[in-house]
Amino acid sequence: MGNTRAVLYRPISGVERDKAKFHRLGKKLGLFSDRPKSQEYPKVKICVPVKDQIDYGTQGLLNQILARGVSGYSAVLYSLASSEVVAARNDSAEDASDFEAIFFIDGDMIFQPDDIKKLLDYNYPVVAGVCTTRGKQGYLCPYLPVMPAMMRLNKWGQYEVVIEGFDYVNASEEERKSMNPLIEVDAVGTAFMCIRKEVWEKMDKPFFELWPRPDQPHKQMGEDVSFCKKVRALGFPIYVDTSVIVGHTGEYVYSIYDFLEHYQKDMLAEREVEHDLKEKEWGDKTGQEFYESQVFSEQKRSEIREYLTGTVKPKSEIARIRIDNMIAQLAHMTAQECGIAMPIIDSLERKKQYMRGTADDRVQS
Repeated sequence: MGNTRAVLYRPISGVERDKAKFHRLGKKLGLFSDRPKSQEYPKVKICVPVKDQIDYGTQGLLNQILARGVSGYSAVLYSLASSEVVAARNDSAEDASDFEAIFFIDGDMIFQPDDIKKLLDYNYPVVAGVCTTRGKQGYLCPYLPVMPAMMRLNKWGQYEVVIEGFDYVNASEEERKSMNPLIEVDAVGTAFMCIRKEVWEKMDKPFFELWPRPDQPHKQMGEDVSFCKKVRALGFPIYVDTSVIVGHTGEYVYSIYDFLEHYQKDMLAEREVEHDLKEKEWGDKTGQEFYESQVFSEQKRSEIREYLTGTVKPKSEIARIRIDNMIAQLAHMTAQECGIAMPIIDSLERKKQYMRGTADDRVQS
């Protein structure tokens, strides 16, 4: 266990007093060696930055950590609530150089407490568990509600969600004995992540920032993605342990198993088609270069036109969500050019209405 200790005070009996005297005399005569000093454990800080409140399930697991500690480590549990998660993460890591590692856990994660020690024991600069998005479209999850919260850069310099490499997750216990659960990525969510001292010491503050996406400047990349970009720029690798499965609370506890069972097969097929199209349209251009020359290909514009007019229905749910995402993106771009505030068209349905109305000429051009 860690070095958490409890001291109990009670009256000392005469027998105990005599034993203590005898022990002190024995030490003077050299009959007893000095007691070994208590072991010094590496100091780690477990940070739980929250925007609203910690989920009940997560709180229960954090209470276990408080009660049991983290074996082999002197752990400090720190939680900070803030209206801005970016600020909470930066504040949590303010004294990072005082600890051997900072371990981030989001306030809505369901995990095995022993997995904290597992990631700490790797002693890698950055290592995380397998987390997923939760029923919400965004930068990490442009198409589907449940996606792995980890990415790699493709040949066009764009971040893509990692959708394969999870063989360890579905392997049998016997098969796992000969498998390495670690995979290397370019970016991963900070929802369950261990970051060693050497990373913090080399990185300039602020550690976490919201940056514009290089290929689509009107959109932001998350603070965890920009952090990982800094980590990679400093020359540190980023690993994910696929044996550490972390749940994300919502309508139910989402996890990588949802993605593997319901979405992976279709997404692999979609990714292959998407790469073929990019090979033809983009060639050797980066995503940023292509964005500057042509926002959407004619094929994508045609898909949007047909969808908005009801001429053709999407072939699958994945295709529908992908087109919805393109509509949202195009609506944002058009609104910016027209000087319209983003909150006015914040919902997807209103974005569709906006595209059918004032922006029809742009889609048709």
